[in-house]
Amino acid sequence: MVKAAKFLVLIGAIAGLAGFFLPFISVESQGASASVSAFQGVRGVAALEKGVDAVPDAQARKDLDDILTKVKGFLYGIYAPSLVMLLFALIGVIKGKFGRGFAVLSLLMGGLSLGVWVLISSVASEAGSGTEGSAAIGMGIHMLAIAGALGGFGGLVNTVKPDHG
Repeated sequence: MVKAAKFLVLIGAIAGLAGFFLPFISVESQGASASVSAFQGVRGVAALEKGVDAVPDAQARKDLDDILTKVKGFLYGIYAPSLVMLLFALIGVIKGKFGRGFAVLSLLMGGLSLGVWVLISSVASEAGSGTEGSAAIGMGIHMLAIAGALGGFGGLVNTVKPDHG
């Protein structure tokens, strides 16, 4: 099990990074629905218009672009622990060992991914659906839970008994 733990971290990290390209949020309003990935969000309004009906006026387009500029760092940040876990896991696979240092850091990054998932899920469930439409978190957020669980478990296993090759 100890030799396989680094592969659990690797699979979890890949799942977390795949979530960046999967639907982040699904919105339904006035009979129309759209799903937007975090990747589309960081690319800006032009990328969003492919998945959403065209923004009706210039002011709304400018406002949406301003909002996306402000949340770009957040969108990158919630998937950053998966990227860090991927780097640790790749180094561990290439070197053939996954020591306690990488294990503890993978455990922390897995816990951070799970924490972000819990936070976003709880906020989304409290928001519920409004009178004008509804929004729900997409698979991209749920992939953070998978990344956190696998990365955290792999980190925990190798923290207890490190893989020294």
